[in-house]
Amino acid sequence: MSMHAPARCSTPRRRRAAPWLVWMALLLMAMELGGSLYERLVLDPAWPDNMALIQPDGGGVNRKVFWMPLHGFVMLLLPVALWASWSNRLIRRWLLTATGIYAAMRIWTFAYFVPRAMRFEDAAVDANALAGEARDWVLLSALRTPMIVATVAALWLAARQLDRPPSSSTALPEYDTEAAP
Repeated sequence: MSMHAPARCSTPRRRRAAPWLVWMALLLMAMELGGSLYERLVLDPAWPDNMALIQPDGGGVNRKVFWMPLHGFVMLLLPVALWASWSNRLIRRWLLTATGIYAAMRIWTFAYFVPRAMRFEDAAVDANALAGEARDWVLLSALRTPMIVATVAALWLAARQLDRPPSSSTALPEYDTEAAP
């Protein structure tokens, strides 16, 4: 067995894994879109005036149970799907777009939304004192939904490219590891 065998095996594995990874990322982002729409349509109209709805210690919805694992999987899956699909320029372009939009949304979420959500979800908080801030949070949070839609769209466009064989203009050149001395 040559020293180059692992390199030869990894490329076909990457190519075989790429469609699964792209489709799984699209599925998880579709779940994020569903969760976002649920919050926009069901929770957000009500909770700023009744914070008990989002306070798990008081019997309210525990949003962390849904969002934390989902975001964790997506944050791991997008770069892995990008790595596996790197040799196809069209797929790579859409995955870079999806990853960039998603990363911007996550940075904004961690910087602004998460710290405030933790305060709102604290059962000991004075709901009246935070009602105005909660309404602002809901208003700004609505801007994240189009970011999720854009990420889903970019992933869908990447997935559409999976059935097309890479042409010479979309694929990186193949190197024959067997020919090397």
